Amino acid sequence: MLQRSHPHGTNATECVPPASHGEPTSAGASDSAQSREPAPHPKRWFALRLRSNCEFKVRDALARLGYAVFLPTWSETVKWTDRTVITARPLFPGYLFVLLGEGVDIHHARCTRGVIQMLPNSFNPEPIADAEIENVRLVVASKLHATACPFVLGERVTVESGALAGVSGVIVRTRGTLRVVVSIEILQRSVSVELDADTVVKAAA
Repeated sequence: MLQRSHPHGTNATECVPPASHGEPTSAGASDSAQSREPAPHPKRWFALRLRSNCEFKVRDALARLGYAVFLPTWSETVKWTDRTVITARPLFPGYLFVLLGEGVDIHHARCTRGVIQMLPNSFNPEPIADAEIENVRLVVASKLHATACPFVLGERVTVESGALAGVSGVIVRTRGTLRVVVSIEILQRSVSVELDADTVVKAAA
C-alpha cells in the first residue's frame, strides 16, 4: 500500500488494487481441473472502523459496490428555532458492518474512502457472530426506544416475549427502569433498550 498525504494534513493509507494475473488460456484446461478448485468461503459479517461522521457515506459507497451493509441507527428529535426534525443517528458512531467473503471483498472494504481499518485489525480481520448482528437487527426493528450506551458487564438474560423475543443480552437498571444491553463484543459497544421486567428470563448457563 502507498502512503499519501491527506488533504487536511493527516496521513491516509491508499490501497492499490492487486495486479491482475490474467486468466489461463491453455486449451487443455479441463472441467475436471476446475472442479478441483476449493469451494468459496461463506460470507460473514465484519466490522469497519470509520473516520468521524463518515458512517452514511461509507454505507452508501459499499452499497453501490453491491455489498450488504448494516448501519444500525436510532432516531433523535432535534429542536431548531423554527422547527423540530427527527434525524437518524448511528447506534455505534464510527462503525458499521458489512457482509464479506475473502480476498477481493475484504480488499474493497478496507480500501473504501472513509474506512480506517477492519476489526480487530486490517491484517487479521475477525468475523462477527451472526447471533450478535441478529440481536441488533431485532432491537432496531422493534421500534422500541433504543440509544447507544457504554459497554456494560452484568447478568446475562434472554428476552422471553414481545418484539425482542429470543434476544440475549445483559440487564442494567437505570433509575429504576429495566434495560437490556445488546453487545457487539468486537466493538466493545452496546445498545440499550427499555423492557418490562416480566419479559426476560435468566439465560441458561
